[in-house]
Amino acid sequence: MIKANWNDCFTDPSRNVSKYVKSINLSAGSGVNITITGTGAADADNKDFFLRAMDSNGDPMSFPTDFGKHIHSWQCGVNKNSDAIAFKYLPSNCVQLAK
Repeated sequence: MIKANWNDCFTDPSRNVSKYVKSINLSAGSGVNITITGTGAADADNKDFFLRAMDSNGDPMSFPTDFGKHIHSWQCGVNKNSDAIAFKYLPSNCVQLAK
């Protein structure tokens, strides 16, 4: 199981989560916030975007209320009040929104 070290990977600022992901922050209302690193692009490195789980009705899911339910799709976009990544770096199959 990865449970024991999972949270440390996300919260330890001294190490990156992966080659291109600097950090991942989970929040009840807004879903998953991801900060990018290692691309060499000024409009991508140290910038962030969000992923939000959506149910089959197209409504945002939240933790812990919807924990264990089926995720129908993911919505992604940039946070208005942050140093946001350029839209061209977001996954092409995401619904792109600014929240």
